[in-house]
Amino acid sequence: MLLGALAPSAFAAPDVILVIGEPGAPEYASRFKSTHEAWTHLFAAGEIEATVIGVGSNEAAFTDLDLLKAALSNATDTVETAEARWLILSGHGSFDGRDARFNLRGPDITAKELKALLPGGTSACPEVLITAFASSIAFLPQLSDTNRVVVSATRDLSENSFSYFGSFLPKALASEVADVDQDGAVSLLEGWLLASKLTAEHYVNEQRILTEHALLDDNADKKGTPSVAFRGLRAKPMKEGATADGLRAGQLALVPSEAERAMSPEARAKRDALERELLILRDKKAGFEEDEYYRQLKVILLKLGEMYQEE
Repeated sequence: MLLGALAPSAFAAPDVILVIGEPGAPEYASRFKSTHEAWTHLFAAGEIEATVIGVGSNEAAFTDLDLLKAALSNATDTVETAEARWLILSGHGSFDGRDARFNLRGPDITAKELKALLPGGTSACPEVLITAFASSIAFLPQLSDTNRVVVSATRDLSENSFSYFGSFLPKALASEVADVDQDGAVSLLEGWLLASKLTAEHYVNEQRILTEHALLDDNADKKGTPSVAFRGLRAKPMKEGATADGLRAGQLALVPSEAERAMSPEARAKRDALERELLILRDKKAGFEEDEYYRQLKVILLKLGEMYQEE
C-alpha cells in the first residue's frame, strides 16, 4: 500500500445510491429498517452523503422507480469527481418465469430496465452494483461490464425465497473481522466474503437448507464466482487464460484507511492498475517461460517502486 506522503489530496468520496425495496409483511419491514440503519452507519463512517430511496413516507407524485431513474441520471455527472459509483438494491425479488424483478414501492424494475438506465461500455469511474434479493442472479449477466463489480445474492433462479444476504452485507463491511489483509479498511471483496459466510451460518443456526449463494463478478465474463472458490482473497480463474474475479472488488472500500484517504485519485488509480496487472501476471505464470515471466514481473515492480518514491 502506498503511504499518505505520496500525494496529499482530499479523498473523493464515492457516489452512493441505496434503494430499500417494498417490505410487504411487517416482519420484513423490521428487517429492512435494520438493514437501512446498518448502511446509514457505514455511510457516516465513510463520510458519504448517500441518496436513499424506499424509506419514509411515499406520498409524493413520484414513485420510487421515478426517484431511482432520477438518481441514476444525476449520478452520470459524478463520473469525473467520485471515487466510485455504488448502487445498492436491498429487499425482495421475484421471478415470474420470464422476468426477474426487484420489488419497489409502486412499479418494480427488471434487469433489462436497470441495464438501460446505466451507462454502457467502459466507465471512467469504477461501478459497484449490489443486487441483494431473491432471484437476483438474473441481473448479474445483464449488468456485468468492464470496470464494474456486480454482486448477486443468488446463483440461480430457483433461489427465489427471501434472501438474508442483504442484511449481513453492511454489517460485514463495517466489521474489523472482515479485514483479512489488515490494511485498515474493509474492501467490498472482504465484506462480501464475510457476508456470504454469515449468511450460511444463519441457515445452520435456523436448521434450514441454504437457499442462497452469493456471487461476485468483476471480470466482465457475466458468470460470477462463489465465495467457496476463494482461498483467502484470491480465486482461481474459472478457465485457463481468464482473469479471476475479485481483483477490482478487493480495491474498493466504502470506508477507506487513512493512508488511502491521503492519496490522490490519480495516484490511487495508477497504483490499483499496476496491482491488478501484477495479480493477473501471477495467475498466468504457467503460460510463460521463466525468464519472460520474471522480466515482466520486474517491469511492474519497478513501476510500483517509482510510485513509492514520488512525493
